Amino acid sequence: MISKLLKNINLKGNFLSILFLTAVAIRFYFINHMLDIMPWSDMLCYDEYALEILTGQGYNSAWPPIYIYLLSGLYYFFGHNYWIVQVVQIFISSFNCLIAYFIGEEIFNKKTGIWACVISVLYLDYMFFAGVIMSETLFIFFLSSSVYLLVKGSKSRYAEYYYAAAAFGLTLSALTKSMLFGIMPGIVIWITVNHWKEGIRKVSRKVIIFCSVFIITMLPWKIMIYYVRGIDAAVVSYSGIGFYTAHNPKANGGYVSMYFEGSPIKRSMSWAEQNRVCWREGIKFIFHHPFHEMYLIILRFTKQWTFQTHFSYYTACYVNKIVQVFLPILTNAVLYPFCFLGMVFSFRKKETLLLSVIIGSFTGLFLFVFSGSTRHHLASIPFIIVLAAYGITIFPELFSKWKINALSCLEKKKIQIVVFIAIILYANLTYQLIVRFKPVMEWLRG
Repeated sequence: MISKLLKNINLKGNFLSILFLTAVAIRFYFINHMLDIMPWSDMLCYDEYALEILTGQGYNSAWPPIYIYLLSGLYYFFGHNYWIVQVVQIFISSFNCLIAYFIGEEIFNKKTGIWACVISVLYLDYMFFAGVIMSETLFIFFLSSSVYLLVKGSKSRYAEYYYAAAAFGLTLSALTKSMLFGIMPGIVIWITVNHWKEGIRKVSRKVIIFCSVFIITMLPWKIMIYYVRGIDAAVVSYSGIGFYTAHNPKANGGYVSMYFEGSPIKRSMSWAEQNRVCWREGIKFIFHHPFHEMYLIILRFTKQWTFQTHFSYYTACYVNKIVQVFLPILTNAVLYPFCFLGMVFSFRKKETLLLSVIIGSFTGLFLFVFSGSTRHHLASIPFIIVLAAYGITIFPELFSKWKINALSCLEKKKIQIVVFIAIILYANLTYQLIVRFKPVMEWLRG
């Protein structure tokens, strides 16, 4: 029996090694076509902030620090070299594929894990963000690792230790991209619901340990910022500026500059002052224009849950633009319906509920608080992929039942829900094609 177990472990390790190396090779091949593209927009900002640290100017960004310090460290040891950043991110992105396997296997089964890993290996947006100076790849690594620990801990008698480790990982996620804070309440609620039958004392212990580790791990950074830059930098984030871009007279559901004509936000203000004014003016706009705000929520949904990739919003001269724009659209057009199939048919599983909570929290964050964006939607993709992988594994059985009219009443209702959601998503695709067809075509010809 032991020899059989060791054989299974060896086969599993070999298979995952092949998938990992395939992911690395594909990303190297893809990024080889992007090496001549210089950083611009947010990429350029990350690059400049990292160089400021190296030149002794200190940390001058309002963005979370981990990715900027990672860049600075790489530049320190290897020089101002974009290629080494891409190499590091290629390996991180490839590890993310393995984490997708472990999450899928832990929640569902090995078959789901394999599908999740294969989809992650081939997912084009993962390749793209591994090749640019952006924090998405590192953020997904920290977030996915933390979710795996949460899932693993929910089944273990050592749940507190797993949750403490997950809280540490989530802190690293928050210090990479601050949007992580938007899902923390949902995770706390999930831990509470997951262990409710154990009694209020045990539940409280788990929640307190989880929250305490998160806060304690975050404190050193906040204390350092307080002594270097004052209370505004330590307490006030850059979130108000993102909030106002979603709630202002010029808002269109996506990103708009807050420095439009007549805007109360001035470039001469400090970033902390801009942040406070943005929160105030954004809240005022919501209360004064409730019906317009409802319309903006719909627009934000169309930009958040679209099959489009982030490529179609870029204007830089990337090569193979047709592939980069349309292949992800086709991929997501298949992936998203399978995601909801997997979600609906596994909703009673508490571990699956965690993935749904994360997807729902990120969706709500960018429907009601910030602007909708395919880039921000990327944070949900690891969990969409896992649920889609499960949907793919159960589809043959459901299809066989449908052919012989053997579906139960409940199964029929669940399929009807999935079909309804798919219709909404495809209707949004049609809307996006109509709205963005001309600018995307011009971009492809440019």
